[in-house]
Amino acid sequence: MTIIGCGQSGLETAALLHELGADVRVLARAPVVDWNPELDPFASLIARMRRPESGLGPGWRSLAFAELPRHFYKLPARMRRHLLANAHAPSGAWWLKNRVVGKLPLLISHRVTGACERNGRIELSVRNDRGITRIATDHVIAATGYRLDLGRLPFLDPALRTAIKTAEGAPVLNSVFETSVPGLHFVGIASAPSFGPVMRFVYGARHAATILTSHIRSGARQRSRSSSAVLGARTVAR
Repeated sequence: MTIIGCGQSGLETAALLHELGADVRVLARAPVVDWNPELDPFASLIARMRRPESGLGPGWRSLAFAELPRHFYKLPARMRRHLLANAHAPSGAWWLKNRVVGKLPLLISHRVTGACERNGRIELSVRNDRGITRIATDHVIAATGYRLDLGRLPFLDPALRTAIKTAEGAPVLNSVFETSVPGLHFVGIASAPSFGPVMRFVYGARHAATILTSHIRSGARQRSRSSSAVLGARTVAR
């Protein structure tokens, strides 16, 4: 089995498959696998102040991304795109490293250039420093990420897709994750261009849940007050 990609998803999938007895390898076009630094429970106060921990790793930059998505939203669109493109490249969690390194092949600087079926198996054409090599495998899992493009979501009605304002394929959202179509909200990675890299990760769910819950409750209260006002007006009219 072959995993393509050396981010957390690919590395963790490889570890889990290996631990279940699968013969698995990881292909990565990157020259090295980037592992997050291990937490130091004995770090001094000064060290912790210099590089505070956050839901996205150590450092003030990571802390800002992890805890201030509403502030990220207020930045100019061009700045948001730049920050998103340069934040948190693919990497593996520190607690995963000893479950992968030395346990299964990590083939770095390997770029898949083609694939075909041969004798009932998948044959990958892979370019590395020595040229093109071919790897036969039974299964391939692409943990490579993807580009946002609402135009390629077939479950959205064409008329609805057209009504959603986008920028570079991603939905343009307001401060409560709402698109240009009232009542239609996007969270998760689709909201990262608006609210920052934290939305690529599970940690971002806490922000999306808090903001959306508050918005929905506020709308429900307003509807309740409006209904009460109408009922009161009818009662007075009688």
